[in-house]
Amino acid sequence: PIHAKAQEPKAPRLSYAMTLHVKCTAAMEVGNIPQGKRVVIPIIGGTFEGKDEKGQDFKGEVLSGGADYQLVDTTHNRTRLEAIYNIKTS
Repeated sequence: PIHAKAQEPKAPRLSYAMTLHVKCTAAMEVGNIPQGKRVVIPIIGGTFEGKDEKGQDFKGEVLSGGADYQLVDTTHNRTRLEAIYNIKTS
């Protein structure tokens, strides 16, 4: 027989990854769907800097082509965000 013991999962940790300075164009309201209002904020450039897991500095450029995709739910006063960025280290 197999014996299993339930374990409490470890709480997830957050750690600093990088700071982004992003240039955007005007938000575009795509339209309403049953879950809320779709909004897209195009990314047209920028810069970033951070430290890797060994503490080494890195930096680079935020390329155009990404966007912040939002689903705005005014009924529950919340916004779901999906941020898709194209970045290039220097």
